[in-house]
Amino acid sequence: MPGGNPFENSCPICSGATQTSFVAQLRKNLPLDIGIVYWMCLASPRTSFYIPFHFGISDFPAGFRSKSQRPSSQFYDEKVSRPFKSDVLEAFWTFSNFYNKVNSASPEDVARIQAQAEQIEKSALSIQGPLEEAAGRIYAGDRAAAVKLLENYSNGIYLSSLVAMEQIIYERAGEP
Repeated sequence: MPGGNPFENSCPICSGATQTSFVAQLRKNLPLDIGIVYWMCLASPRTSFYIPFHFGISDFPAGFRSKSQRPSSQFYDEKVSRPFKSDVLEAFWTFSNFYNKVNSASPEDVARIQAQAEQIEKSALSIQGPLEEAAGRIYAGDRAAAVKLLENYSNGIYLSSLVAMEQIIYERAGEP
């Protein structure tokens, strides 16, 4: 589409009803443990953050490992309508509660949330190359150490997302 707007005829990959999303990053030039990255978003991408997880990690951050139970609608509504407080051990509930607080935000607030998410995601991408190079050098001699490096990277992005959510909520409430 030379000279045209590349977004003019684009089709979104999700809709307003999207509850979670992921993007798979696949590279052949790296060991599978490093070359496959699952960028996961635990709420609507409109007001949430993508967090990278490499295929080779042996464990997710603790907040992603809670028992899987389908909550009742009443329990879900009670949980997400509580005042926002990020909980590193409850990723799903933290992201769901945040979504509940910002889903109906003004266009200006949504733009600020998206800018914060983009900043975290761009930071994750800028670190990714050098991190994967280091993991690749370590991998042949000590796979466990390389995988731990990748786990720490994902956990750091996850924690940055939690801090950003708290900051956004406090700013919307007029607190410092």
